[in-house]
Amino acid sequence: MIPVTDHISLDESELRWDFVRSSGPGGQNVNKVATAVQLRFDVRHSPGLSPETKKRLARIAGRKMTSDGVLVITARRFRYQERNRMDALERLVALIRQIRDTGITLLLIEHDMRMVMEICERIVVVDHGRKIAEGTPSEVQRHPAVIEAYLGREEI
Repeated sequence: MIPVTDHISLDESELRWDFVRSSGPGGQNVNKVATAVQLRFDVRHSPGLSPETKKRLARIAGRKMTSDGVLVITARRFRYQERNRMDALERLVALIRQIRDTGITLLLIEHDMRMVMEICERIVVVDHGRKIAEGTPSEVQRHPAVIEAYLGREEI
């Protein structure tokens, strides 16, 4: 798994790598060795991204996204295939993180906890109009008051 944010990870099997000949400076191997990299990521069918993240990623990606929902990132800044591969992956992760860093705050009132845990960075839990917990999804998930409110109190 490739960690992107605290709540988003991508399975490496979702990424397709194509190696192509690079142009420009690079010494005697330029145009002879496939050092440039094209990373293809099928955003539309990725189980690791929420529907909202997919929509926002399509808007941010612009022309890098095909009409079929495949994000294509070409990396050719380096003379070595492995370094270009890392560069493409870093750019993909940065693009997805950019969605998180846009400064948008969303008030979400929802009881589908799987969805809430996937898309939220911070959660405030309210039970009967009273705030009982606040924090990251993992903090809230372990909070005793949240466990009691959602699962009930264990009878002894």
